[in-house]
Amino acid sequence: MWSFETATEQHRINGRKRYKSKGIEYLADNERFADLCNYVLFDGEQVITADALEERDTTEILSTLGIGEKEMKAQQKWRDLLKRAVIKYTGEMYVVLIGVENQTDIHYAMPIKNMLYDAMNYDSQVREVAVKHRAQSEYGSGAEFLSGFHKEDRLTPVITIQRFSQLSDGTRFGA
Repeated sequence: MWSFETATEQHRINGRKRYKSKGIEYLADNERFADLCNYVLFDGEQVITADALEERDTTEILSTLGIGEKEMKAQQKWRDLLKRAVIKYTGEMYVVLIGVENQTDIHYAMPIKNMLYDAMNYDSQVREVAVKHRAQSEYGSGAEFLSGFHKEDRLTPVITIQRFSQLSDGTRFGA
């Protein structure tokens, strides 16, 4: 049985990435990460391989303009782990981002926290595409100009796996 501590950020010591939790450090290994993903997403079938995983920045940033205010407000969050995966499945190839959140204590609002991480990542992807279009003077239709996102643009899907090491009060998450 894995022993996990709550972790929300990473840091570097002597140029080497260090994780705040041994549990997150354990899952950061691509073999273990792939095993967890295959167990949760593909019922144990070996679909995701360790060599198809690439670690990504776990920082999620969302900038918002408050109602009646003239200044931007930024919110920054850190996922436990985020990796880009290239998946070959059913004769097709898919690229997805897979985040893992480790939890040792019950967090009743965790689904909302995970949705926020995902939404912040999608927002970041849209902003990156918009910057690219504007840099290349690709303004498109009126709707495409306003959003900076064109009809043919696509986002990389984001999947978040929530891992609880214990549920002490008998709470069931999901159906």
